Amino acid sequence: PAAFDTFLDGLNTLNITAATAEADWKDDVADRIAMVKDIKARALRVSARVKSNAAWKTQFPAVKAAAEALRGYRIPKPKAEPHPEVVQPKARQQGDQSFADIKNLLDKLTAALGHVPTYETGAPADLTIATLSALATDLDALNQLVATKEQALISARTKRAAGYETLKDKMKA
Repeated sequence: PAAFDTFLDGLNTLNITAATAEADWKDDVADRIAMVKDIKARALRVSARVKSNAAWKTQFPAVKAAAEALRGYRIPKPKAEPHPEVVQPKARQQGDQSFADIKNLLDKLTAALGHVPTYETGAPADLTIATLSALATDLDALNQLVATKEQALISARTKRAAGYETLKDKMKA
């Protein structure tokens, strides 16, 4: 009985580890979604700022195209996942690539702004090229963090599933 109690304590630890990993992963996913919403709102403001200055009329089409590509980008809905205990290998989720695409589109927008003369003069602090570039770097870092935490979640779920398989075997014996 003592060994079985220890085994059950181990299963409880595996459950807590998996739940903690999932909560950490979900928090970062929510942060990344909020960051993308902020980026899209800034893209609209950047486009409006460039459009409002007649001196930047020739640079506006490139900025507008980059901003519209960024604002119009839709992240594909993830496919329904099978039972959470079943781990299926996958090379890369399409959703993760989509967030990398958003980072690349933001880089294109900042590159287009680099061709706008005197854009930085009088620009609000949250719309400067340096701030937008830093935001792209932050998004890239958050993308990497989400991927790392997703792997930790998969690992925790795999260990938990193995623990329950062992429990099934013990119950049959």
